[in-house]
Amino acid sequence: MTIGKHPLSLHTFSLVHFFERFSYYGILSLLVLYLSTKLNFSDARSYAILGVYGTLTYATPVIGGYIADRFIGFYAALWFGLSFILLGHLSIFSTQFSSFGELGLFFGLGCVVTGSGFYKSNMNALIGNLYDKENILKDAAYTIFYVYQNAGSFLAPLICGYVGLKVGWSYGFSLAGLAGICALITLYVSGKFKRKLHSEHSLETDVQWKTVVGVLMGGGALALLLSFVIFYGEDTLDFLMAVSVIYLGVFIKYVFSVPKDQRKNMMIILFGIIAVALSGALIGHGETVFTLLMDRNVDTRLLSFEVPVTFIQAVDPLTIVIFGPLFAVLWRFMSKKSWHLSGITKTLIGFGIIVLSYKYLEVLCISANEDHLIPVLPFILGLSVLAASDILIYPNVLTFCSRFTPKGLTGVVMGFIVFGMSLSKLIGTYLARLASVDEETPDFDLSHSLQTYKEFFSSMTLISLITLIVLSCFILWTLKKRKTHGS
Repeated sequence: MTIGKHPLSLHTFSLVHFFERFSYYGILSLLVLYLSTKLNFSDARSYAILGVYGTLTYATPVIGGYIADRFIGFYAALWFGLSFILLGHLSIFSTQFSSFGELGLFFGLGCVVTGSGFYKSNMNALIGNLYDKENILKDAAYTIFYVYQNAGSFLAPLICGYVGLKVGWSYGFSLAGLAGICALITLYVSGKFKRKLHSEHSLETDVQWKTVVGVLMGGGALALLLSFVIFYGEDTLDFLMAVSVIYLGVFIKYVFSVPKDQRKNMMIILFGIIAVALSGALIGHGETVFTLLMDRNVDTRLLSFEVPVTFIQAVDPLTIVIFGPLFAVLWRFMSKKSWHLSGITKTLIGFGIIVLSYKYLEVLCISANEDHLIPVLPFILGLSVLAASDILIYPNVLTFCSRFTPKGLTGVVMGFIVFGMSLSKLIGTYLARLASVDEETPDFDLSHSLQTYKEFFSSMTLISLITLIVLSCFILWTLKKRKTHGS
């Protein structure tokens, strides 16, 4: 094991990720409003399009990881990814000043999804390769990386969303595109630092022009195909769920087909993928259930200030930006004191926090006032604790998966981890249906919606507890088998 300072390249590559996340969430913050008000799509269709768009964004990195592992390398894959993302921004921006209309919008979304396929898994893999496999600073490094990510996720809706609604759609979308340009510039600068400081971990591969042409043509065709999949979002949601289950089944089959000396490591990676999928499904309701609860059953008055309903969507990234660095310092302090906790242990603690958070939110609903409203500050506190659990899960999954990944499979494994995030969006959609409230019923009132949310939190507490128990049993069995075989 080695303990030392983080390389400067960690922060430069994390800054690339900040700009990429800003550009992604800049589009996302305006997309549903643009679809429903500018294009006059129904709410159902708008939500379906966003769901398919988000799912595909996290599913395609498996393909990008494979291409990087086999043909172009991680660093070149980042260039291709950010280039396609920027092309998507230009296509979306062009719809404001041309007759392309819906065609330009959905082709742009297809390009962003294609670019994300090249970008996401390979950026995660690159961060891991800045460190030796046994360097326990990886825990803190991925936490720092995650803070940059959530800073972009937090600022984009506030800036792009405000400008898009108050000044004009084109200005909001153009700010997101500007962040895409900044990501490319920062990637170029980061490459210089990486070669100078960490040449022993160089991930670059010489790419022939034929390969470049092939990737560009294949990526363009994929973007066009995905644009149609997104456009017909209402018809493709259930299909994507079925494909995702098959996708995961393929990986599980692969885990049990590898040699015995690698199988236990791959089962730990499988644990990480499932943990990412289930934690995201349990936590990620900020844009759906929590927003509607805030609108219906939360007293938004805080002293003389009225808390905007949409502020609730910023709680998750804001919590991670604030507490992420504190956790990074804590992990480093514990390492120096030889109190190091494994990434798997931290992950399970994170699921325990999810259980307690949902129980706390259930109690809040039970203790609502006579107007069937719960106070805003305790509600935000509960969601902040729920969001903090993600700091204990996702960065640590990246850490131990990076450590146990067999040589030559880094991009594929990281791609499947990002796929776990895609699966989490689909599972989360089904869980959110437990909190469906029909405001059109004749006997609807706030007591009815409050009861629905209380039952939702009760169900989520039970589901989270079962998840924690099952994951704990699975990983204990895996580690016991691994120890038995002398791994």
